[in-house]
Amino acid sequence: MVDVLSFTTAVEVAVGRGMRVHPFPWGEQAADYALRVGAVAAVAVGRRPRTTRGRSPRRR
Repeated sequence: MVDVLSFTTAVEVAVGRGMRVHPFPWGEQAADYALRVGAVAAVAVGRRPRTTRGRSPRRR
């Protein structure tokens, strides 16, 4: 699930400061893509580790 408000705010601030934003799924491929287009992959804030089911581990 994407935090739409946080993403939208980040894009608005970046574009307002003259940057280009290339939305791309997070992972090793993001860094490769950034390198190909001469960009820098942003740090994913608040990302949780994925499990094989695509869900965060349960907290007990």
